[in-house]
Amino acid sequence: MKILVFDDNKINQAAARAQLGKDHDLTVVGTYDQAQELLKPQYDYKKASAALKEQFGDFSPYRSNDEAMKARYFAAAKVADEQVTTYPDFDVVLTDLLVPASEQAQGSKGLEFAGEEMPVGIFIGLLAAVKGHAKFVAVFTDSDHHSHPASACFDVFNEGECKPTLFTVGSSKVLLSNTRNWVNQFDPKDLGKALKYEECSDRTDTIRAKNWATLLEYLISAK
Repeated sequence: MKILVFDDNKINQAAARAQLGKDHDLTVVGTYDQAQELLKPQYDYKKASAALKEQFGDFSPYRSNDEAMKARYFAAAKVADEQVTTYPDFDVVLTDLLVPASEQAQGSKGLEFAGEEMPVGIFIGLLAAVKGHAKFVAVFTDSDHHSHPASACFDVFNEGECKPTLFTVGSSKVLLSNTRNWVNQFDPKDLGKALKYEECSDRTDTIRAKNWATLLEYLISAK
């Protein structure tokens, strides 16, 4: 599957690569802007302009009274636009909840909040479902419902903390997870497999990271 993971935490990024990178076509990004860009249609203006120039030369429909030619031009422009537009094709999008806010569209007041950790990752999840048409989408936070108010908001969408409930947005299956059981201890040399309790109870060198593999398995199998 083609998977996009968005998480600003370097350890969680490394865990995603270790757990998902071998078996899937994986892209990992760490900023809101990067994730958003990958989930929007990409339009190549230069290619579209070149295609129209090849067909119509320097003809400008806005300076011409030739209605027939203008009609042909705008019809060709529509075809050219479609041919040079690349649409996102991720099967799965997994995003963190609490991430640094983007500077997009901000004035002097809004820029005061840029870079602050906010629960804006959920909008990447919505973008993945509404515009990106991903088959599966999950917003997955490692802050449990006792640790952050935004995480606590997830509870009303789920049957229980350990059994997040899938719902549908467009054609996408979506879940919101603050499941503590999916945040595990790992050997720092192997983020691909979570340690069992007895394997790490006497260790002080373990690393806490998201278990993306468990999340993915649940996401694609849950009804």
